[in-house]
Amino acid sequence: MGLHGYDGLVTDYGPSSMARRVSDLKAYRQELAAIAPDAPPAPAWLDYHLMRLAIERELFERETLREWARNPMVYIYSCDVSSYVKRNYAPLPVRLKAITAHLSHVPDVLSQARANLELPMPRTFAQTGLDIVLGTLDFLRDELPPQLASVEDGVLMSRFSGAQGRAIAALEALATWLRDEVLPKANEQYAIHSQKAGRTMWNK
Repeated sequence: MGLHGYDGLVTDYGPSSMARRVSDLKAYRQELAAIAPDAPPAPAWLDYHLMRLAIERELFERETLREWARNPMVYIYSCDVSSYVKRNYAPLPVRLKAITAHLSHVPDVLSQARANLELPMPRTFAQTGLDIVLGTLDFLRDELPPQLASVEDGVLMSRFSGAQGRAIAALEALATWLRDEVLPKANEQYAIHSQKAGRTMWNK
């Protein structure tokens, strides 16, 4: 059923957090590079190379693909709380607390999206992002509440309703921005440059 130590939390997309993650990854890469590829004993050999590839992949995504600056879907997916109801890993009131905590972060996540995303945006990213926002709104408004109807704790439900309302308002504002400001000026330049594509981890 997964690890649930981070339930209710979302990624911090602020500039300092993003820069710190890149710095940490480069430090990990440097530490790993100090170990000769043939030095790990046989049972650890695969772990060594999986770790190397994982570091290179994330650095490529953060520094070259830069989806956080080009694609609103990065942020919209962080607003998804469906896994808390799809997986019966704990009593519903426990999961409701996690849903409420998660939704409470949505306005900040979407505010950071507006700050990070660069314009003009690729049209396919903007349009697909808008479609996902609208689907997320339908889920939060119409599909999620019936799944929580059996919770009898009025305090929990009141807190959920407040977080739900604020998340919905933030998503509606993002949808309006994508539809009225981003899409009219969007372009077709969704691909990365061929030179950047040639620097993937698979070509090292």
